[in-house]
Amino acid sequence: MHSLPEAAEAGERLRRTALRDFGPPGKSQGPLTSYQLRLDRHEAPVPGLLKYALNLIGLESHGPGEKVAWWVPFTFKGERCALAHQKFGVRLYLWT
Repeated sequence: MHSLPEAAEAGERLRRTALRDFGPPGKSQGPLTSYQLRLDRHEAPVPGLLKYALNLIGLESHGPGEKVAWWVPFTFKGERCALAHQKFGVRLYLWT
């Protein structure tokens, strides 16, 4: 397990590099079309690591809920998104 300073350093590095286009969830803009992408278990073999990385950069996770272990709302390049670990796998949602 990482110590708090190491985790903060890792989060800062992720914010500057691989996850630089990710941000906090935006405010709802009324009804939008939503899209769902199912991630194959080979694309996300350890779903908890995805959640951990998003938590490291300061995004809040929620859950559990009905048929969902956790979900993390965020923006990617300004678009509203969410990543969820649901009963039958990991899903990526996009509202646009």
